[in-house]
Amino acid sequence: MINQLKNTVFSMCIAVVALSGVLVPTPSSEAQAALMGGRALNIIYCECEPCNLITLGGPRGGDFMYCPAMYRMYEHYRPYPTAWQLGVAWGYKECHLIICGQDGGSSDDDDDDDDDDEVCSCEVVGAGPIVDFFGTSLY
Repeated sequence: MINQLKNTVFSMCIAVVALSGVLVPTPSSEAQAALMGGRALNIIYCECEPCNLITLGGPRGGDFMYCPAMYRMYEHYRPYPTAWQLGVAWGYKECHLIICGQDGGSSDDDDDDDDDDEVCSCEVVGAGPIVDFFGTSLY
């Protein structure tokens, strides 16, 4: 009788936790914490800042920013593709990569040499909430 009561209470608690993500509306404010969870699909090292942009699949997927100085990582320490991630993210940060291209040079006819210099700049390639803490699966 007591075991049956415990199982019923446990089942009800699981149901409440599972439904709370569906029934409670998520605020759209960037200052609010967001749950993240899913299998890591892709990771990009952001060259212009010490962060990584990681793309997670469902159920709580999307693009997230992992900045080593700003998050706590728990078992199994694998923020890499194929590992499952579960955690909390907040705020918003952009990921920049160094993109280089040719400068058109000057249009003066006096210059006989080609001034097509390579120009590099940091360009936005993605963005997402900043991961606060997370844990990973082994595989």
